[in-house]
Amino acid sequence: VVQPNIPQSLKNESFNRQQQADENFEKHLDLTVKAAEGNPDLIVWPEAAIYRGVFVNMDGEPQWFKTKGFKQLLEPTRVTGIETLIGLLVVEERKDQQDTYTNSAGLVRPEQGIVGRYDKTHLVPFAETFGLEIFRKLVRIFSGMHLMPMRAGTEFPLWEVKGVKYGAQICY
Repeated sequence: VVQPNIPQSLKNESFNRQQQADENFEKHLDLTVKAAEGNPDLIVWPEAAIYRGVFVNMDGEPQWFKTKGFKQLLEPTRVTGIETLIGLLVVEERKDQQDTYTNSAGLVRPEQGIVGRYDKTHLVPFAETFGLEIFRKLVRIFSGMHLMPMRAGTEFPLWEVKGVKYGAQICY
């Protein structure tokens, strides 16, 4: 398990500053390379480790946009050759519809790329879901957090590594 202990303030900053997003990513990647020395079967990154730049077109079969965020999502597995489960924020685009956002975990396998995705199913009130728009604005004023209404997932995918089944959960 990779845990770089990045303060929320630096995650917030990464939303507007690519340099901060890159620094946060590099902390995760450095720890991943160190963890890979022990030859684990799976490496797990925390929730929202990749905080920006991951887009998927949801018209028809999902198609990932080849952005910097997408390339970062693939990088840990490419460097280590080890299956990696990464917490990320995903922007889903659909033609003639407003973009939706998910708090997700993406499963990346060597030589295969993204092979699975879990979207958080139980959203946190006033952080990921808002009854009234004013609440989102108040959270931003008082905390500085850039919050967007999230779409809740509906599935609980199971994956397998070395004969052991596992799934993802994102905190509530």
